[in-house]
Amino acid sequence: MTSARISAPIADTLFPVVLDWGLQRSSHGLFSVPTPWAARYFGRSLEFDCTVARIATDKPDWVLYAPEDSQTGHRIWHIHRFALGAGDWSGLLLPVVENTVFQEALQLNAVDFRFREAQVYAAYREAMERGRPRMRNYVLLDSPARIDAYFSGFIELFESIALHGLQRRRAMPQEAATQPPSIARSKASWLRWFNRWSDSDIGIAVGAQGTLHRLPGGQHRMAVAHVLNIGTVPVTARLIHADWVETQVTRYRQPPATAISTGFDALREAATSPPEGSNN
Repeated sequence: MTSARISAPIADTLFPVVLDWGLQRSSHGLFSVPTPWAARYFGRSLEFDCTVARIATDKPDWVLYAPEDSQTGHRIWHIHRFALGAGDWSGLLLPVVENTVFQEALQLNAVDFRFREAQVYAAYREAMERGRPRMRNYVLLDSPARIDAYFSGFIELFESIALHGLQRRRAMPQEAATQPPSIARSKASWLRWFNRWSDSDIGIAVGAQGTLHRLPGGQHRMAVAHVLNIGTVPVTARLIHADWVETQVTRYRQPPATAISTGFDALREAATSPPEGSNN
């Protein structure tokens, strides 16, 4: 039986034990604790509003792990499966401003949303003509119509966020918050579950020092929020660094699961203020 199928009462009872086990594994730089268990145990306490400026880096969904004493070589961790991470993340982080979608958003804004005048539009057309079309939002942009539709949708997102701000997915109309059926059917059961959950709000990782990093998903929304200078955005914590957990345990003198909840209360309060050194 997979972790995603275990009933809620059993998961709630076992979660603190699994978390303790995961913290022990973290000393080896390993990822652990099934994501569905953490999401079920902590529920909406993982959700909070965050100042856009506090999320300045992106973190990929995969981590290449190669311990010095390994006899089996490298291993790739797909971190969307895990709620607890460890190790040095510094080499995995990409500044938000270097994200491709962020650069697209900047260009659209610069040409006053006349997307056919943007350099990136020409780049998509050229890639299509060379027979190497790019993929965006699970769609292969292999025709002029699909490229135009992609940029038109991007502009609609700009207009919606400019008018309404960035809302939580559950507050949006169902048809706007749900993936197209063709996409949903193409995913395996685990990925369907993950996409439904992760697409709810922008996912973030809490680093060892409490720094926030954007996880895969929501990159268009995040790019628009940055470009439009939206004050705060709704986020959901999906990954927590083990060192941050240990800090909360020491600070509050509580068991790990309780210390995470207490730590999130403080994090939630701090997340709506600009980061230190900001001019905002």
